[in-house]
Amino acid sequence: DKMFLKGNIKENIISYDLQVLDQKDVLQYEIAGTVNSINDITQLSLNPNGLKLNYDDWTVNPENLIQLSDKGIMAKQFEISNNGSKISVQSENDIPNNPLNIDISNFKIETITELIKKDSLLASGTINGKAQLKDLKNQLTFTSDLTVKELGVFGSKVGDLALKVNNETVDKLNADVILTGFDNDLKINGFYDTKQKAFDLLVDVNKLQMKSLQGFSMNMIDQAEGFISGDLKVTGTMDKPSILGDLKFNKVGLHV
Repeated sequence: DKMFLKGNIKENIISYDLQVLDQKDVLQYEIAGTVNSINDITQLSLNPNGLKLNYDDWTVNPENLIQLSDKGIMAKQFEISNNGSKISVQSENDIPNNPLNIDISNFKIETITELIKKDSLLASGTINGKAQLKDLKNQLTFTSDLTVKELGVFGSKVGDLALKVNNETVDKLNADVILTGFDNDLKINGFYDTKQKAFDLLVDVNKLQMKSLQGFSMNMIDQAEGFISGDLKVTGTMDKPSILGDLKFNKVGLHV
């Protein structure tokens, strides 16, 4: 792929146009807009006709605006949409550093992963859900409730992923993850202490298909069959993790 960045600067306004062409020199991605400096505020916006993602033109709210200042971030009517897919970012009110609400509807992961794929699709699936970011300027906290329908990794079907992650408690990242579909059934619940860099997770593997894990090996294994099951308790740190429990390999086979 070829990447080009064009633009100009005039009267404290920067106009930019980032383009990515595919191997046949067809425009595949484009992001165009302006950056405006007003006193101590930097104001970013996308052009109404300035967004193309994976060959598709996306509709951009012409009033979209993101402001950055020493008081924090403020987003207003930042909304993009295409054929039923939509992403919106909106501050709860027009005051910097107020809670930032993110709403995602029917966004296909392939829209982005097609940009970096090589010979096979890196990831696929459809994202829905909401997230809220609070106090980005000082002590960031957030809540998120997202689902990924029909997640696939390197062509392997993984399933439907439900993710509830938050750090409403300072220094503690809480996670509640459920994987279902494609004959998978897995649950992860617990937290990660960002200050101590320590885990405390319970992993309940009722059934995890080897064919789903095949993609995570970046296809270093194939022709996988069977499934694993069991329960694990994950504690310790990144450097010294402790994984205790039992895993059972049920009629497992694979080819390296």
